[in-house]
Amino acid sequence: MIPAGAFPRFFVFNPLSWERTDYVDLPYEGPFPCTVVDVESGQELPAQLSTVTGKVRLRVLVDQVPSVGYRVVEVRPGGGATFPDWARVEGTTVETSSYRLTLEANGAITSLVDKRRGGMELAGQGGGLNFLGPGSGTVVLEEAGPVSLTFKAVSTAPLPHVTRVALVRDVDRIEVSNEITSNFSDLHTWDFHHAMPGAEVWHEEVGAVILARLTPQGGHYSPRTARYDWLTLNHFVDIGGSGPGLVLSNADCYFMRLGNSTPGW
Repeated sequence: MIPAGAFPRFFVFNPLSWERTDYVDLPYEGPFPCTVVDVESGQELPAQLSTVTGKVRLRVLVDQVPSVGYRVVEVRPGGGATFPDWARVEGTTVETSSYRLTLEANGAITSLVDKRRGGMELAGQGGGLNFLGPGSGTVVLEEAGPVSLTFKAVSTAPLPHVTRVALVRDVDRIEVSNEITSNFSDLHTWDFHHAMPGAEVWHEEVGAVILARLTPQGGHYSPRTARYDWLTLNHFVDIGGSGPGLVLSNADCYFMRLGNSTPGW
């Protein structure tokens, strides 16, 4: 039902209930540079080559994809417009119109400044966000283009691991990918030390969205016949209160510990 064109076309579908602007990685194997165009509007879209799980993809920023709808993009040969710079890099710090982020060699984000809220620092003391533990390593700018920018940190301690942190043009989300590259038998955690004292933590627990506090404190946890050391993280955890907050979206870390919680406290 989508008319073909003279050049390769892809439809970009949004299954969610709100309009979205985000990137898509297209399985395009044609020549580069190329020009990607929104077929309906004729607008040229930012695009770059990106390596995803070892395969080269054409990463395109598609804006205002309607709810439960799609846009059709066409890939045409030859270079197109030059899009203005959207990020500035200094060493291991990247700055956009929204954020200023610093990545350390151990994969921790030691500073995350929200520029839209008066320069509020979201990363806390004790290692910062995404802190596996003390360690040394290297940080390189792995990819940078008109769509996204990716820092890569390779560290040897406390476990050999690779961390990638990506920021995307016109998208508020910060993508963090961690890969532990050796086997281990003891317990390790990715710590997210935030700088929002007194923040409430809401999370998913057996299908419910609940406040991680005891019921006498206005939360949803029973003060008896329960254990409190490991809570389920599932897909999302919301850290915040009446002011700004931090939402962590999660793919494969299933449990979390709230602060210094113990089985009985």
